[in-house]
Amino acid sequence: MWQINNDLGLEKVWDADTSWNLKDYSTGEIKHSQRYRGLISNNMDLRNFPFDSDVIVVSLGPKFYKEDKVVFKHELEFKIEDTAVHSALEEWEVALPVSIDFKQGAFGHGNVLLNIIVHRNSGYYIWKVLLINLLAGMFSWSVFLIPASDISDRINSTLTLFLAEVAFLFVIADKLPKVSYLTVMDKIILGSFILLFSTAFESIIAYSFVAENKFFSSCLGPNNDSAEMVDMVSAAFFPLAFLVLHVVCVWSAIRKRRMLKKLGASAKSLML
Repeated sequence: MWQINNDLGLEKVWDADTSWNLKDYSTGEIKHSQRYRGLISNNMDLRNFPFDSDVIVVSLGPKFYKEDKVVFKHELEFKIEDTAVHSALEEWEVALPVSIDFKQGAFGHGNVLLNIIVHRNSGYYIWKVLLINLLAGMFSWSVFLIPASDISDRINSTLTLFLAEVAFLFVIADKLPKVSYLTVMDKIILGSFILLFSTAFESIIAYSFVAENKFFSSCLGPNNDSAEMVDMVSAAFFPLAFLVLHVVCVWSAIRKRRMLKKLGASAKSLML
C-alpha cells in the first residue's frame, strides 16, 4: 500500500505476521509496523565539511493511491519530538528534534517526510589533518629567523614544507569528499598552500635588500635594516593570517551547525 520513496534497496526485517497487529477489536482498526535495513538517497551539502550537519529525509508515500484515497494525518497523542533515534555510526551523531512534514508529490500522492538531524563528529579530522597542517604552517615561520642573505636555505626550507604538504594532501585525499565546490577543509588547506608560497616570496623580497649585483637588488644598495624589518613584519603577519584563516572558516561552519541545532530541520535552507 505504501513505500519509502527514496530507498536504494531496503529489506524488511519483520515478516507479515509480525508487522500487522489488531489495535482495536471494537472498530477493527489494524496497525502496521515495519523495520527496514538498507540505504536511502539523500542530497547532502558538504560545504562545511568536516564540521557539517545535515538533515536526513525519509520520504514515505502510497504506491498507487492519491490524496483523495489515502490521507496522512498526525496522531495528536503521538509527539514526534519525543522520538528516540539511535545510531551505531562513529562518524555521525544523531540529534533531536525529529520532525515530520506532510507534502503532496508530483503526481498528487500524499507524502510524509521524516526529518532526522545528524552532526558529523569532527575529532578525526581535527587531530589527524588540521593539526598536522597547522604544525607545518607554524614550522614555515622559522625562515624569518634565517638571515635574508641565506636565500638558498630559506627557499629550500619552504620548498621542503611545500612538497611535504603536497604529499600529505595525497595521503588524505581518500578522506576528503570529491565535490565540485570548496569545503571548509579545502579552504583551509588551499589557504595554507597560498601562505606557504607567500613565505617563499617574502624571502625573495627580503633578499632583494641585501643582494648585490642582481637585477632585482635594491637601488639603494645592501640594506640589512630593511631586510630585518620585512622579516619582523612577516613574523607578525603570517601567524595572524594563518590564525584568521582557521578561525573564519571553522567559526562559519560551527555557526551554521548551531543554527540547525536551534531551529531544527527548517534551518537547512539557511545553511546553504
